[in-house]
Amino acid sequence: MLLDLSNNSLSGALPSSLGHCTSLVFINIGQNNFSGSIPVGLEKAKNLGYRDLTGNQFEGPFPSFIENLESLEYDTVHIYDSGIDLSLNPFTGNIPMELTLLKGLAMLNLPHNALTGEIPSKMGDMSGLKSLDLSFNNLSGEIPTSMDLLDALGVMNLSYNNFSGNIPPGRKLDIFYGDGSAYTGNKFLCGAPDAISCQSNVLSIDHEPTKVEHKRRQRLLLIGVVIVGYGVGFWGYFGVLYLIIKEQQRERYWRAIDKIVLKIISFLGK
Repeated sequence: MLLDLSNNSLSGALPSSLGHCTSLVFINIGQNNFSGSIPVGLEKAKNLGYRDLTGNQFEGPFPSFIENLESLEYDTVHIYDSGIDLSLNPFTGNIPMELTLLKGLAMLNLPHNALTGEIPSKMGDMSGLKSLDLSFNNLSGEIPTSMDLLDALGVMNLSYNNFSGNIPPGRKLDIFYGDGSAYTGNKFLCGAPDAISCQSNVLSIDHEPTKVEHKRRQRLLLIGVVIVGYGVGFWGYFGVLYLIIKEQQRERYWRAIDKIVLKIISFLGK
């Protein structure tokens, strides 16, 4: 059974009764105004191979029905290219590791959401994946090296996230270097066209002081200030003392001169 309600002006909540359509294998409700959360009842549609929910106002965490799919779990591919398109919805949370069990999934589109966390490390297990779009999210961390195992992958877009580290070398991932559009917008991803260079990244890391080093520098600065203060106080004290003694000696000298002069005058007066 196929259900295509795309490109209409439908709104409101998605009916939970859709989950009772056990023979449903294709649903496209993209480009409407559906809102709220995806109904839990949709999890019952276990034969559903293609789901296009793009361009609506669904919200909340990443849909839990992903974890309950059975039809794609063991390399099963339907007549229609299987795919999940949740783009242009404000979904939040992490991409669940259970998603990587869908080895027969051909398309995964999750752009323009608010997803966080890292790409699942076992993403390379999705051997049937032909198209992957995770652009315009808040994903972070390093790109898993396992993704180079996606031999069927022909389209990939990881742009405008917060990925970091090096782009893993490999026969498959090297193909997507091209004009760099697959990686652009990740300023801490070494090798991306508009990111810092790997060399400058290494240098900045090497020269960035750690907390321990920062505390050590503060301690040395404090010791230096104490030593300088002690030195100034010590020599200041003895300097003043020296001047006092010098002044006293000067007074005794002139007193002695005065006495000699008085004796001379007294002697001449006789």
